[in-house]
Amino acid sequence: MIEVRFGPSGRGEEEVEGKVVLDEIPKLLCDKGLDAFEYSFTRGVRLGDDSAKRFGEECKKCNISLSVHAPYYINLANKDPEMIAKSFGYFEQCIVKMKLMGADRLVFHPASLSGMDRPAAVALAISNLAKLVSHLREKGLLDGSIKLCP
Repeated sequence: MIEVRFGPSGRGEEEVEGKVVLDEIPKLLCDKGLDAFEYSFTRGVRLGDDSAKRFGEECKKCNISLSVHAPYYINLANKDPEMIAKSFGYFEQCIVKMKLMGADRLVFHPASLSGMDRPAAVALAISNLAKLVSHLREKGLLDGSIKLCP
């Protein structure tokens, strides 16, 4: 049986206007009949451990399924090993916070062309994605509870 859940990505207007505290979001979603939320790290992983734990606990109380969106600046089709290492680091940071929150899906944009033709960029992104999975497994971060969602 397939389970379908609905919810927003990010905090929307409330975030822009500064009206909603992170811990209040799960109840607001539940009150609207929603049961999913995607926490956005699109501009960087900036969430304290205590906040991540509290938010996850509130989501669990309200039966909110959590996913996380990784930073937009990840690019697995980058030829620069230093930039690939940075991208791997962003994945690590996201997964650490996800585990604290109880999230299970990491959504990300795998690559941009960066001046390459599409076949070359896709081939490089696939190669680096395979390396990423091995890297995350070696670090103990992909233990079966986290799904990568390119």
